[in-house]
This record gives sequence, C-alpha cells and structure tokens, in this order.
Amino acid sequence: MARECAADQRSTDEDDQRGIGEEAMKCKLCIEQGHPPNFGSPPRCAFESGEFSSDNWNCATAIRIRELMYQESFGELGLRLRMHDQSFGSLWVPPHPEDIPYGKRIGPWRGGGFISGYWYKDRGQTEMLIRVDPRDGGNEKEAALRLTLAEAEAAIENWDLYKLEPKR
Repeated sequence: MARECAADQRSTDEDDQRGIGEEAMKCKLCIEQGHPPNFGSPPRCAFESGEFSSDNWNCATAIRIRELMYQESFGELGLRLRMHDQSFGSLWVPPHPEDIPYGKRIGPWRGGGFISGYWYKDRGQTEMLIRVDPRDGGNEKEAALRLTLAEAEAAIENWDLYKLEPKR
C-alpha cells in the first residue's frame, strides 16, 4: 500500500515538473475539447512545449491529424496502414490558398509538405508526428523535424480550406 502511494506521489511530482495542469500550454482543439466526461483521466496535449511530444494522450490536434490521414487514405493525398497493431500514416498538406503562387501571406506550408506519424492501434497516444518537407533542398538534418503546434494548426486550417475550394 505504501509503495502504491509513493508511486502515485512520484507520478504527481513528475506531472508537476512536466508542466501538466492549468499552466501547461495546450493546443486550441484540446482547450475546446476540455475533459470529456467519458474519459477516465484528462487528455494530455501533444504540443505542451510548442513542439510535438510522444508523452500525450487524446490530444485533439494529434487525433484530428490522424483522422485526416485516415480519411485521405481513401483518396489520393494520404496513406494509412496498419501492421501488427501499429498504425502508420502520411498526409500531404496543401498550401494555404493565399500562399500560392506568390501570395502576400507566407505560411508554414507554402508549397505544401507532408506529415508522417505512427500510433498504436487507434488508442489515444500518438507516438510520433513529424513534418517531412520536400522543399528543404537536400538538408537531411532539417528535412524531417518534429511537428510544431503552429505547423499542426496551420495544416488543419489548410485542409479545411482545401476541402471548401471548388475542384476544377
């Protein structure tokens, strides 16, 4: 019994050190989602530091990106596969309509790019989300980086706008 209590206290101390709680930065979708009543514990945002962290659970932005990967795997702009209970996905992110061809707005997805990631089954934790940028010109060190909150939110916005555009 004392061992369980010590473990619980250690877990709480670790959460405090990570910044989980009211002071932690959260993505806009996690704030909107709040703590659903059917969740045993509150969601933990994947973007608390501003950059993707695998120490997350049911982050609304990460889940939305996974949903886009799944939806687009039936089209031509995404890929999702599952092997031995591990899910993998990749999604082409369109540029913002005002970014092309030489718009005044310079967004993080100017010219488009890819998000790739993986997660276990369809559970709450997203283990990895990275940005793969073909525009980088061959710099391998920066061609694939952990996704930032700004990039994730811009990708979702670009997809929402892309879906509203009339197709030619």
